[in-house]
This record gives sequence, C-alpha cells and structure tokens, in this order.
Amino acid sequence: MNDLPDGWRWAVLDELKAAEPGAITDGPFGSKLTSAHYSSDGARVVRLQNIGEGVYRSSDAFIPWSHFEGLRKHEVRADDLLIASLGEDPPRACLAPATLGAAIVKADCVRVRLSDEVDPRWVMYAMQNPALKRWAAEQLHGVGRPRLGLKTIRHLPIPVPSFDEQRRIVVLLEDYLSRLDAAKDMVAAGVRRLDALTVASLQREANELRVRGVEFLPLGEVAETRLGKMLDSKRATGTPTPYLRNINVRWGSVDTSDVKSVSLSEAERQELALRPGDLLVCEGGEPGRCAIWPGSDDLITFQKALHRVRVDPGRLTPEFAAAMLEATIRTGDTSAMFTGTTIKHLPQERLRGMLMPVPPLDEQRRLVAQLRATGERAARLRQELRLLQLRSSSLRRALLGAAFSGQLTGRSSDVEVVEEMAEAAL
Repeated sequence: MNDLPDGWRWAVLDELKAAEPGAITDGPFGSKLTSAHYSSDGARVVRLQNIGEGVYRSSDAFIPWSHFEGLRKHEVRADDLLIASLGEDPPRACLAPATLGAAIVKADCVRVRLSDEVDPRWVMYAMQNPALKRWAAEQLHGVGRPRLGLKTIRHLPIPVPSFDEQRRIVVLLEDYLSRLDAAKDMVAAGVRRLDALTVASLQREANELRVRGVEFLPLGEVAETRLGKMLDSKRATGTPTPYLRNINVRWGSVDTSDVKSVSLSEAERQELALRPGDLLVCEGGEPGRCAIWPGSDDLITFQKALHRVRVDPGRLTPEFAAAMLEATIRTGDTSAMFTGTTIKHLPQERLRGMLMPVPPLDEQRRLVAQLRATGERAARLRQELRLLQLRSSSLRRALLGAAFSGQLTGRSSDVEVVEEMAEAAL
C-alpha cells in the first residue's frame, strides 16, 4: 500500500465498524437457512447476486417473518455495507438501499454496520480502490470457489482522512464517475446500434431477394447436412483425433485455441472429417450460430452439438449460405426452426427444411462481397468502440486510485493526474 497524505491514516475495516455487538457478520450457514425456509413474501434475503460493484441489484428472495425473528443477528439496515466474500474481482461491495426493508444476509455475504466516524460511501468506494483489489486478490483462499472469508474481510486496509475530507472527495468522485458512466452508456449504445445495423444489412439483402422473386429452396435440396456424433473421450481404441465442439464455433469464425481429442476408428475419422468450405452450424447453445471451416493441415472432426453443411457447389456458395442463415437467426425468424421451451435446439430436419434463396452464383458472390465490406467497416468501428470501453475502465481505476491516495483535489489539474495514471496502467 502507498504512503498517505498528512492527516490520513490506515485502518482495517474492523476498526471502522459501529460500536455495537455483531457490527460485522456474515450470513447463517447450514440448517439455519436452507431452501426450505424460503417463502413468497416476508423479510428479504440478500444473496451474492444482489451485491454489485457499488450498486445493489434487485432480485427478491424472502423468508417468513417468524424465521426472520430468529436470525436478527444477520439483519441488514439502510446504508450497511454489503460485501460478497466470493466471486470475480473481490471485494465486490455496495450499500444497502433505504428501500430494502427488513432483510438478512445469506452465507458468503458479509454485512458491515459502520461507525458514524466514516461516510459509508467512502468505505464502499474504497472497496473499488485498485490497490485494495490487488491486496484482496493475494488473500483469496479455498479450492474450486476461492473466497476472502470473514476474517480477511475484517482486515481489509482502508485509507481514512478526516470525515469532512471523506465527504469532499466522495462528492468529487461521484461527479467524475457519473460523467464516466454517461460516456460508458453512450459507447454501449453505440455497440448496440452497430449490431442492429449489421442485422439490418443482412435482413435487407434477404428481403430484396424475396421481393425480386428469387427461388427459395429447402436447404436439404442444395446441401448435404450431417449432425455430429456423440464422442466418448474414455474410449481406448482408435487413433487420437481432434474434434470441434459447439464452443469452438463463433459467428463467422472458428476458434481453435481449445480443441480436444478423442480416439476414433478410421471409418469414423473419414465419416466425420471436415473439409475446407464446410459450414458448421450450432445445434444447441446459441442454435444456428455458424462459421465456415477454413481447413487445416491435420484431419479434424466434429461432435454431436454441431451440424456440418456441405453445399452443392454448382448451386450455392458456403459464404452465401452462411450469410442467409445468419440473417434468419439474427432477425429472430426462427419460430419454425427451433425446438425446446427453455433450452433451444436446432434439429437436423428443421435445418434441412430452412428455405434458402438460390440466386445465380455470380450474384451470390457479389452479395457476399457487399456484406463482407459492410462487416469489415463494422468490425473497425466495433474495435474503436472497444478501445473506448477499455479507456473508460482505465480512467475509472485511475480516478479511484487518485481519490484514495489524496490526489483528487477538485482543481483542473485532477484531469491531468487521472489521465497520467490511466496511461501508466494501459
């Protein structure tokens, strides 16, 4: 941790709690609170999903009032600090809202009732201080789901200036953060508009073909389709062979950074082998997501969660088929294609029955070239927006770092200090 300005001091979180019994507590464990205790109304239960980074996320769960009375040592009040003991980038924390009502914390959630000598907002924002995040990351323990634990949370180091200084810095910090959040929202809206424009471009081309009277045929008449095979990695016989899974197929590309292998007979290897130009279509997950296999030096196969579509090269190009399938999926025109109520699937017979426009091959290539040019422009814009998002995140971390090292003064030089810190972190 860095040195502090004159008049500041270091304190652990336990030293900032209110002078009352049980000021810091976690939720009840074991039989004290089980799924059987939940009800349709009553006192709220604050769970991990409620604790956002500086914001309380509304997601209701209740226990009966009679059970709440026996768990009051875990009670939550307005402006109590709520900390998630596990999860990404700990410690994730927020303040209990005034509108919460009667509530308790659940296991792995820590409630801190703070002393009147500290502003609750100061301590909450301190949980987002990059220096504290780094310290906390080194304290994680446990297998499977690493956590901080109540003991470590009690010892979280907090820089503490005077109460008036806390409030002054919090006002400045919230003003700057609100501007960053507004900019972040604008960038996110830009990404959504860009995605909508990409979908609209696909839809427009498909609609124009329909209006012009281009023949539409079931995919099964202009392509051979094959659903992959359930592959058993425990098999001891055959030749180890790499295979693609649903997760490897992204929109427009195949990610081969994580490819598994399975032993296959020579007949299975040939039956499931992929060729350059084969269209891979997801059967589940995000049904219809598709990409063209570019080929590889080694033989590679595919598993059950994928369809292989091999087009008739005299009637259809793989690129055009992929574009039209993406247009159908992205525009939501899939009610007749998918099965399942909660988990959607794309059965082979539904895929084969999908109506595919079949204009002349030259026109297919022309349309694909137009769509590719539009996609490349969109990709460049998306990359620029992504860089803006990274810049915004870096500025936010720098702003928090400046606030908790005494470098946020309210003068115009604040901007230069924060930008220098952000540049150093990139």
